[in-house]
Amino acid sequence: MHTSRSNARDALVVLALVATGCSGVDRADGPTSGGAPLPDIALPDLRGRDVSLRANVGKGPTLVTFWATWCSPCKDEHQLLQRLHTEYASQGLSIVAISVDGPQTRAEVDSYVSKWRYGFKFVVDPETRAVEALNPKTDMPFYLLVDREGRIVHTRQGYSPAHGADLEASVRALLRPAAGK
Repeated sequence: MHTSRSNARDALVVLALVATGCSGVDRADGPTSGGAPLPDIALPDLRGRDVSLRANVGKGPTLVTFWATWCSPCKDEHQLLQRLHTEYASQGLSIVAISVDGPQTRAEVDSYVSKWRYGFKFVVDPETRAVEALNPKTDMPFYLLVDREGRIVHTRQGYSPAHGADLEASVRALLRPAAGK
């Protein structure tokens, strides 16, 4: 029973993603009002170890991105994320890429990550907890930028190489120490 519900949910998520998601459309939702807190969700990495999305709170900003192996703009965005990881991880930036691939394409996630050897974290969302909490429209690619206090301060749906400079500027701003600290 649980398996059939899980498979049905996975199928609905995939259909929603295909219908509304993966596109090269670049839409900045911009700074979010109020800075909602990032929920404390733990997701398995590719080896099955839990990774908390809030693990970096207090250390530096976190960039959380949603992607799938069948989403070309998502893969294009990974090149930018790797560059940001290389440049800013030592200053506190954490990047977590959440795969929304279902059981049918899960093996492709491992193959893709192994092939490209990205330095940032990759996790999977088999129960769609992160999608439901953070990306209910199932836009792809979709990212959230979280400050060191754990507040979501910026979101963007879609990917275009042109938005790389804006994202990098936002990351640099969050890496600066707060005034008076």
